[in-house]
Amino acid sequence: MDILEFQNMFEVEDQHWWFKGKRGIIKYLLQAELKPGRRALDFGCGCGAILKSLSREVEVEGVDISRTAIDFCRQRGLKNVMVIKLDQWRPKPDYYDLIIISDVLEHVENDLALLRKLYSALRQGGILLATVPAFNFLWSNHDLILHHKRRYTRPALIKAARQAGFDWSFISYYNFWLFLPVLAVRTFRKLFRPASTKSDTIPIPGRLMNKIFYLIFKSEQYFLKKLVFPFGVSLIAITRKRSF
Repeated sequence: MDILEFQNMFEVEDQHWWFKGKRGIIKYLLQAELKPGRRALDFGCGCGAILKSLSREVEVEGVDISRTAIDFCRQRGLKNVMVIKLDQWRPKPDYYDLIIISDVLEHVENDLALLRKLYSALRQGGILLATVPAFNFLWSNHDLILHHKRRYTRPALIKAARQAGFDWSFISYYNFWLFLPVLAVRTFRKLFRPASTKSDTIPIPGRLMNKIFYLIFKSEQYFLKKLVFPFGVSLIAITRKRSF
């Protein structure tokens, strides 16, 4: 991601409905895993909003390939963060109880190789939580700006994780309630706005609309433990390292 994109993210992710809602859903689904003494890794931690949220519950480290992102983490007061080079990163084997990789796999050329590294870093029975954008027909300028390589379907993500060695606990599309409005907006923009890779701000809707969108999105967390949404703007998955 470009420096300006990290700046945009840092400025809005504490308040924007999408970022707030995603953090809430992640913490809700991980409630049983967030226990004192457990070691966690936020891989591709970005500007540190998820990392800071989790740090109140567990011992958590953050790594990212962007020095700009890590600088923003430190502005948040986060200290246990580090810049890495993806091809040179060698995680401690069998070390973490929990790894979060939120909206990162779509940026990586070889997602299977990364999943295998993360698998090796988990203890037996350890948990990986991943989020990724869904469906190539939702591809937009935002994907171009963020240098995405792909969007995923549920079968594609299941296949990659199984090839890396993970057993499935849970996978679902999410951002389900707002799927049709997002599809309509992106279709309109494809038809009437030219493709562009130029960075842009991430607008926060007016206070009332931001609150409404947040509450709609947040409500999904209470359904995700009980059912699997058949489609959505994104995917969320919890996988477990096999115990032998």
